[in-house]
Amino acid sequence: MQTKLLTLLFLLPLATHAPLLAAQKPERPAPGRALGGADTPLGWDERPDGSLWAVGRSYKAGFEPGVASFVPFFGSSAPRNFPIRLHVRSIEIGGEPVAFDADALPRREGERVVYDRGVVREVYDLGPDRVEQSFVFEGLPRAGTLVVRLAPEGEFERTSDAQGLRFSNALGSVGYSNAVSIDGHGACAAVETRWKDGEIELAVPAAALAAAQGTLTIDPLLTVYPVDTTAFDDLAPDVAYDETSLQQMVVWERVFSAADHDVAYRFLDPNGTPTGPFGYVDATVTYVAHPRVANNFVAHNFMCVAASGDPSGGARSIIGRTVASTGTQGATFTIDNAAPGEYLNPVIGGDNSPASPTYYFVAYEHAVSSSNHDILAKRVSSSGIPQTGGPTLVDVTSFNDIRPEISKTDGAPPYATQCWTLVWMRETGFLAYDIAGAQYLWNGMPFLTPYQVVVGPELDFFPRVSSLTDDAPRRYVVSFTRANSGNNLDIMARLMEGMAPLDTQNVTDLVGGLTGQTQASATIDSDGRDFFVSWSELYGSSTTDYDVFSATLVQLGDKLGVAGVADYLFGSNQPETQVALCALRSGTGTARRAVLACRREGSSPNFGDIHGAEIAASPFAYFCSPGSGQTIACPCGNAPLGAGLGCNNSSNSGGGRIQAAGNPDFDTVGLVGDGLRPNATCVFMQGATTNPVGLAFGDGVRCATGQLLRLVVKSTNSSSSAGYPTVGEPSIKTRCAQLGAPISIGEKRAYQIYYRDPLGVGCAATFNITSAVQIQW
Repeated sequence: MQTKLLTLLFLLPLATHAPLLAAQKPERPAPGRALGGADTPLGWDERPDGSLWAVGRSYKAGFEPGVASFVPFFGSSAPRNFPIRLHVRSIEIGGEPVAFDADALPRREGERVVYDRGVVREVYDLGPDRVEQSFVFEGLPRAGTLVVRLAPEGEFERTSDAQGLRFSNALGSVGYSNAVSIDGHGACAAVETRWKDGEIELAVPAAALAAAQGTLTIDPLLTVYPVDTTAFDDLAPDVAYDETSLQQMVVWERVFSAADHDVAYRFLDPNGTPTGPFGYVDATVTYVAHPRVANNFVAHNFMCVAASGDPSGGARSIIGRTVASTGTQGATFTIDNAAPGEYLNPVIGGDNSPASPTYYFVAYEHAVSSSNHDILAKRVSSSGIPQTGGPTLVDVTSFNDIRPEISKTDGAPPYATQCWTLVWMRETGFLAYDIAGAQYLWNGMPFLTPYQVVVGPELDFFPRVSSLTDDAPRRYVVSFTRANSGNNLDIMARLMEGMAPLDTQNVTDLVGGLTGQTQASATIDSDGRDFFVSWSELYGSSTTDYDVFSATLVQLGDKLGVAGVADYLFGSNQPETQVALCALRSGTGTARRAVLACRREGSSPNFGDIHGAEIAASPFAYFCSPGSGQTIACPCGNAPLGAGLGCNNSSNSGGGRIQAAGNPDFDTVGLVGDGLRPNATCVFMQGATTNPVGLAFGDGVRCATGQLLRLVVKSTNSSSSAGYPTVGEPSIKTRCAQLGAPISIGEKRAYQIYYRDPLGVGCAATFNITSAVQIQW
């Protein structure tokens, strides 16, 4: 019997986060947010002996002195309960035990239960469908790895998967999600979440602990929330962000009747809290569909475009409407319906330049005939006035060009390279498509006339395109869906510089996802530094149940890599598709953050809701594991014993590894190397550029290139590890400035640790080197 997990989240401040769930799939909510909404309240039973019991839609939770219990609901026909009891068995820092109150009493604070254990507060936040556990530490020593061990009791098999740990039996499963740590400045680090001798072990890396500022919390770096869950059938969402008002505008298509579709919108802050009125771009009896939205920074407004007219009538036109960040609506206006034929599939790019003049750029499809569609465009003023005269003829060849997409913005100044990028599908035969592109300057003038983005025998379709990066050369990524053998669909990403493709990666392979699963509905945007990509993916053997994932793609030289891990955003029992995404930077907002919207299909085929999420990018991209990915093999035949490691050494550690933690924005990043050799001299090295292929270097492979800096010389301890900076040492950026190589905001640097290994492993060299990490400062 296959049972989906419902995720129970566990957080650790220093906070550790991990979920428990019952009888459904794991979904990762934000602290205090219910997965299924608040329509079913929690029920509480406070017992005379001081114990507490809470009942949600899919579980019971009990809180007794020192011990918490989670009882999944496996159906009324279950022969009995199958509780999971959890208690903290030990806490260590750097291998030394930390005293705590193992028998602390539970205390209820609203929908929260707290165990005050002295050195740590163990917190449980309860919602109708999940329990979120956190450990909050303050004032801890900052040297060494922090390890929390939990002793679970229950009649379950202990397994693990990509999302974390799992308790399973014949009736169902309970998930305990992977943890991350967040400090008081928002610095994030992955927490090793694993089974060890039948217990749950959570290990906060020494680098994260050393760099932590204030309270360290282990928590998801994402927030999920409902946007619209009314009885209407809602679909086709899009989203844009306005930095001035610190709010997003989500638009979507709403079905009033089969002949009447409207376009609705809502303002929310990045965390999903409504900030303004719910409204309509069009609420007339006209059929209006395919809404898209963008933001103009100088005008402090949004513009939504849509196709207006009965789809069966063959006479649709492109309309637009501005909505100020205050909610004030402009008049609806027509963008194009002049020539014979139908107009459809409009898209819009905004402008985040801080200086006027600025515009919107609207692209759309013109159906000249059933077999010849063209791509047209019009520049529109920020106040909603389309350019005079005819449209811009993007592609009016005899090809059937369809489904245009555009970058959310034309990128940051200077004007000379500020461009919107357009991509579209070009039909080349029966079920045969290539992808074409073009670029237009901030004022609507052509910059790069149509060129081929993807061409070949593969079936590639549904492209999306990011905004440009800020740094020169200004690059972008095109995501698209590729049909492989066996009807398996994959999400591909192609790094582009102008018309030139630099690298193409299968996103599933890149993030270490489930190969063979079908992915679809990809969307992408850039925060000016890196690239957010999100997609829908089939769950298990289902042919209809899609879940939503997100990841951060980075440039490793001229190659694409991934930072952090893929986030599992939405995972209900209903299909979540039609994903739209906007980096906050596309509204001149904060880097490393993005908002997205998607459609969750209801139990009825004509019922759908709109949901949203805020996601965050990791600044740390790990690479240079010899023999895997793009990196060359170890020069001495001393391959690493696992992914993410450098070449094996004479201690047979499996290979040295470098880890980073902290927040580059606050210059609190710490580096730790482990798996080196004990009591060995080592050098923390920085490279100004990155070469993911690598070069033979001693017994290992070096991928940090360009100007090389020896940041510091250290000695490893008896456990074969070393860290930098430690107490009293200058930060990485301070050290680089001391060495005459200051780091500016937005720049990337690569880091590795090379170390003495006089015994060697088959080569004449007497040193080895770890894997690498690239930091986006």
